[in-house]
Amino acid sequence: MHIRNLLVVIITILAAVSCTGSRKMAKVSNKLKELKSAQATEGNKVSSISLIGSEKLYANKIDSNISNRLGVRISKIQFRLDSVNRQIDSLQILSSDLKTFRKAYRKEIKPKLAQLKGFRQQYENRMQVYIMLEDGLNLANYTLFDLAAFFGPGLYTIPKEQEQVAAQSFMPLVDSLISFSNKYQSIPRTATLVILGFADGQGINPDGSLYLTLSNMMNNTAASKEDMNRKLSELRAIELITHLTRLLGRKVNEIQNFNNLKVEYIGQGKGETYPILTIKDYKVDDERRRIVLCYWSVLPDQE
Repeated sequence: MHIRNLLVVIITILAAVSCTGSRKMAKVSNKLKELKSAQATEGNKVSSISLIGSEKLYANKIDSNISNRLGVRISKIQFRLDSVNRQIDSLQILSSDLKTFRKAYRKEIKPKLAQLKGFRQQYENRMQVYIMLEDGLNLANYTLFDLAAFFGPGLYTIPKEQEQVAAQSFMPLVDSLISFSNKYQSIPRTATLVILGFADGQGINPDGSLYLTLSNMMNNTAASKEDMNRKLSELRAIELITHLTRLLGRKVNEIQNFNNLKVEYIGQGKGETYPILTIKDYKVDDERRRIVLCYWSVLPDQE
């Protein structure tokens, strides 16, 4: 009789333990499904940002330098999301069988669940980064500076008497960059200004002073017309960087949380390449080719 009662007690305890384990496993499984769904939603958001970036690059609203920087940030975000997805998949496998679940719960499942919970709690911070990326892409476009007014044929410096007028032309770009940066002042960020210089298709007089100057800079006395114009367009880009750096320096006090902001300048000479591909009637000596295009972005430094 006593033995029978003992067996009943043992069976009851085992049944209770089994029932408790099953409920716990079901609870964990449901939590993992919720996490998987949240991950899918977040992944779609990141994919959408990446697609917008590709469309903006195709539409010439951002240049390849900014596109590459955006791609690096997206890749870091995606890498982390993929890592979390792998953890969820691993836990789902461990939670698919009661026996396996019991063995793994304390040492593997419970600690990893805590890590995943912490990751989800950081979602709002990541969302602010996503909003910043989308906002920046929505605003993205180039600014065309028609510097023919300053750069005559064969010139690459802005005359002193034109600097004030030039500053007035450049200031809206600087103000836009600062305004956007301030909007996301709590996020560590990098402002990138890409300045692309262009030249018309005219040759440079080999007997003139400009030819000698460019030859010395290039350390090449037999440079082609195309190489000469590429160097000339690069100097125009550098000239604009000089002025933009000066203007931004004057407005440093307007930049909120300035210690959280890095600024980089990228100047490139595109030579005789046509600046705007939609324009089909460029001439060799066309002043519309003596321009500088400027792109800017402020991207988060954190994923």
